[in-house]
Amino acid sequence: WEDGIAAFKAGNYAQAAKEFEAVVAGKPDWANGQMMLGRAQLKLGKNQQAIAALRKAYDLEPGNGTIQLALAQGYLEANMAGDAAQLLGRINPASLAKEQQGTFSKLYAMALDKSGQGDRAAQELAKAAAASPNDAALQYQYGAAALNAGDTQAAVAALEKAVRLDP
Repeated sequence: WEDGIAAFKAGNYAQAAKEFEAVVAGKPDWANGQMMLGRAQLKLGKNQQAIAALRKAYDLEPGNGTIQLALAQGYLEANMAGDAAQLLGRINPASLAKEQQGTFSKLYAMALDKSGQGDRAAQELAKAAAASPNDAALQYQYGAAALNAGDTQAAVAALEKAVRLDP
């Protein structure tokens, strides 16, 4: 486990995947092992294998916010935006740790947008931007989504804020 974490943090995803494969071989019902295997496989572009490991982690601990977000990310990377939007739509963001709530909003907005629900994506990003008013990247994302949704006034305000935050 420790070697897998170290390899993952160092960006050596092939080694991390190898280490996590050994971990889940010994403990197949350990959700965190499955999740980290899936995350390493995503980094290697092995999307279908990653989804299988992340789905197993989710099945083992369906209420684990970290696993839910990792699975949603996996779905997005595998071009399964509808599945990501469906999964994220069942999550109560208030149940997530504070630092996960911004990630949730970004992933949910991306999933909604990629699954053809741009207006709902802009609404999610508006909530996220309001909750994280000093996040320039989030303000920019909201501004771009609002512009795509036809809300020019909100788009300009958010984009101006993004520029003020990160010129």
